[in-house]
Amino acid sequence: MTETNIQYPNIIDNFITNSECKTLLDLAENNEDLFQAQTSSIPRWNKRNIYMHMILKNHKSESELLLQIANKIQHKIREIENTNDIWLELPMYSRWLPGDHLNPPHADNIEQDGKTPNSSPWRSHGIVLYLNNTFDGGEIFYKHHNLKFKPKPKTCGIHRAGIEDTHGVFEVQNGIRHTIITFACRDEAHVQKSKPTFLDGYLDKI
Repeated sequence: MTETNIQYPNIIDNFITNSECKTLLDLAENNEDLFQAQTSSIPRWNKRNIYMHMILKNHKSESELLLQIANKIQHKIREIENTNDIWLELPMYSRWLPGDHLNPPHADNIEQDGKTPNSSPWRSHGIVLYLNNTFDGGEIFYKHHNLKFKPKPKTCGIHRAGIEDTHGVFEVQNGIRHTIITFACRDEAHVQKSKPTFLDGYLDKI
């Protein structure tokens, strides 16, 4: 398979089961203390994320499930790209509260001039797993594909990290938008250097 035959963004319905989705969503909806523990100077990200290290000890079954699903995502991207030389970062929860948005849109590894690397130039793909639809607004859109997508529970969206798949999120009007997000990388040297942030170092915990 050549890259010209690969279609992005790749939207996969029912990537996880109803039971898996419920388990992941229950953790997000019933552990406000985990969100409150993660702070950022950037308002959009302040108290919005739960990282894997925050749930490994006290939420063992949920963290094992999340690692299993991440492994499934990694296999799927390797299948799409027809290579094993691609590695997934550890997934994390990301919530969007009323008023949150990501507009103007961005790319995951480069600035919008198409030349200047951003703070994560090693990323090759971005992945979003949607957990709920009990909110208004919050659609993801892809600037260069004339595509707007209303998130559906259990759906996994995979896009390239470059300028070609520049994407944004319209403002959440009501409710809370819950997702799992992660990223992939083709640079094995970076993966080895940053091993604690990548999935392969945790597969023995599944």
